[in-house]
Amino acid sequence: MDHKRNLFILLFLAACCLMAPETSLATMPSVGTPPAPASNISPPAAFIGLLITFACIGIVVLVNLIPSKRKDVK
Repeated sequence: MDHKRNLFILLFLAACCLMAPETSLATMPSVGTPPAPASNISPPAAFIGLLITFACIGIVVLVNLIPSKRKDVK
């Protein structure tokens, strides 16, 4: 029964797409040329961000490597 419902929804969506062909003919407006890649950030700022990221990951790894003080409960 669930397959019939899914098939009905699929056919309904396909019918809606076929009844509105003008939506596929829409064109995107032209935009200006995009800026050069990473022109708004200087390399030192990017490296500082990477350094902070790796420092945070390193802290998490080091804290997880600290042995547990809990005793095994049997």
